[in-house]
Amino acid sequence: MTHATIAPAGETFALSDAVELVETVRNGFVESRTAGAAVVTGPDGRMLAALGPADALIYPRSTLKPFQAIASLRHGAALAGEALSIACGSHRGTLRHQALAERMLADAGLDASALRCPPAWPADTSEVVAQVRALVDQGVREVVLTGVDLTSWGADLPGAPPLGRLVQRILKLVPDLPRLRLSSIDAAEIDDALLDAFATSERLMPYLHLSLQHGDDLMLKRMKRRHLRADALALVARVRAVRPDVAFGADLIAGFPTESEGAFANLLSLVDEAGLAFVHAFPYSPRPGTPAARMPQLPRPTVKARAAALRQAGERALDRHLRAQVGRTVQALVENGGQARAPDHSPIVFEGAPGALATLILSGVDSARLTATPAVGGNPHAG
Repeated sequence: MTHATIAPAGETFALSDAVELVETVRNGFVESRTAGAAVVTGPDGRMLAALGPADALIYPRSTLKPFQAIASLRHGAALAGEALSIACGSHRGTLRHQALAERMLADAGLDASALRCPPAWPADTSEVVAQVRALVDQGVREVVLTGVDLTSWGADLPGAPPLGRLVQRILKLVPDLPRLRLSSIDAAEIDDALLDAFATSERLMPYLHLSLQHGDDLMLKRMKRRHLRADALALVARVRAVRPDVAFGADLIAGFPTESEGAFANLLSLVDEAGLAFVHAFPYSPRPGTPAARMPQLPRPTVKARAAALRQAGERALDRHLRAQVGRTVQALVENGGQARAPDHSPIVFEGAPGALATLILSGVDSARLTATPAVGGNPHAG
């Protein structure tokens, strides 16, 4: 029986050879779809993590305390968290899970390499295209490519094709797919093929969520990020130059250890300088055993106050973005809960058949969402 050690507690759990198919549909996205993985189980037999040739790592609620540990394994690393699912291999998952994973890593003072999915099951171009085509055949109108380190896709494949090449192939070989969307990408890299796809295809949605974490170079270095402030601003400018209607979101952390007043000012100013529309603002919380926890900590009232100020900056940025959209006509994807989503990720108050595409005229802003009316000839109930 193979075993894995859970750090920092040092407890050992057994690895079994298989796990049943786990398939959870939430807000229209399938979070995990395959079996045949090894699983880490606790003393009581409950599953802690699925590993190996799987699409997702699953962490059942109450198995471990949230963010308690990182389980380092021979073929990769798994992050312990509450009800957390992170897409591997085929990069399936949800934006919310991706953002949570990024936050947990930065919170612990770690870089993305600490949460790489096992490399034993690369999803090559033909496989991804086939999966997308199958989804379109089932009536899916928007496919989201997502992963812990999405821009590293292809590094283990012959010829190391960039992510942009995959995007171009999907758009070309699945012409009936109305909308293709990317989730979180590393601010350190974007390839020329991906830029060309943004420039030439309206079917590639004009929204990118950037894994920024901070806006100060020293803080970024101490967070072990692969980019500096200038890199993030350059990426934003490159994409906007070819796709002016693009919107950007980002995860940002306030109160990281040693964050000075000047560093925090650089963080706040990044929101406006980068023109961010969707800011996920988090207060730093120390985790025992991590490098960041050993750094000089800021007083908790300071951390909370800075996080609140960052959230307020994000709210103002979102309000500016939404008000700039009023008067436009967009084709929105109808979601559950009386909401639709514009191509640039803007939420719209709208009741319709979930999964349908509706042509809407954006008429106003109401509580951080756009309001809209159906355009003449637009059919929000189209099947």
